[in-house]
Amino acid sequence: PLNMSTVAELIEKWLEEYPAEKAEASYSTPEEVLDLINKSPETTTVVDLRNDREPSVLKTSVHIPATGIAGYDDLKARVIDVVTEQKPEVKNIVIHCNSSRKRAVRVAGWIQDYINENDVKDYKVTILKGGIAGWFNLDEPYQKVLIPVKDE
Repeated sequence: PLNMSTVAELIEKWLEEYPAEKAEASYSTPEEVLDLINKSPETTTVVDLRNDREPSVLKTSVHIPATGIAGYDDLKARVIDVVTEQKPEVKNIVIHCNSSRKRAVRVAGWIQDYINENDVKDYKVTILKGGIAGWFNLDEPYQKVLIPVKDE
């Protein structure tokens, strides 16, 4: 696993380096996200922005560390294209990091900017309220959609 203080520094540097989002993305509760994962798995993608994914990840999630996205200009190649390639039918993009306070807000905002600027009708982006850390504290049925991960 990565050293947490190093990751924190990396995140702060990344937040300072790239311009803030213009739009504000909406938030979804864990209940709403669970509903999307269970009822619309073919049109829902969860984007996990954490650097270190231990101890577990949400089913249907794609790992795109936020600190590897070089700002809004890199968003299409690094996030949109990856998500649509993996799931061509995608309609719901759920974004989370550990607490969904900084990285998730920035990246989801950029996706909302992309949607607004390119008049994209197919996508809805939302932030998982409380992040994955909040999810870990919930009982069933929330634990059922978690997959254990051991980072190298």
